Amino acid sequence: MKTIKFILSAILVTFMLSCNNDDDNNPMTCSTQGLFYTLGSSAQITATDASLSADYFPNNTIVNNQPVPAIEISGGDSNGDFIVFVTEVVTLNASGTAELIIGSGPNEMINVICLASDTTIGGTMRYGFSRTYNGQSISGEFCVTVDSNNP
Repeated sequence: MKTIKFILSAILVTFMLSCNNDDDNNPMTCSTQGLFYTLGSSAQITATDASLSADYFPNNTIVNNQPVPAIEISGGDSNGDFIVFVTEVVTLNASGTAELIIGSGPNEMINVICLASDTTIGGTMRYGFSRTYNGQSISGEFCVTVDSNNP
């Protein structure tokens, strides 16, 4: 069963990447910034970049005497739910997992891929994500401007 879920997640991430939000003149920017996601069969849910805060932590944790960075994105979406997204995937084209909380829902791990990585204040961080959240399929994208860099 885990193999089937992994394969379905991989197919979903591939499908998400075929629909991009790139500005063709600069792949490190997005034509529209914010959060865009679909949960289950609901209509697309959005949040503007202005309603989100993106905080970069270059020394989030220490592993083998090396700092491991992370980014936390939080704010409200168009349904009025508070969103929290935290991942250590901060390198361009890297994939891994992120913790996601929507409203009063559970803290769940989702699959992410880093599509743009500029961790400086004012830089663009962009993620595609998918998986199951609170028993429903979820897929979407964050494209945000880094608001703070917390050593």
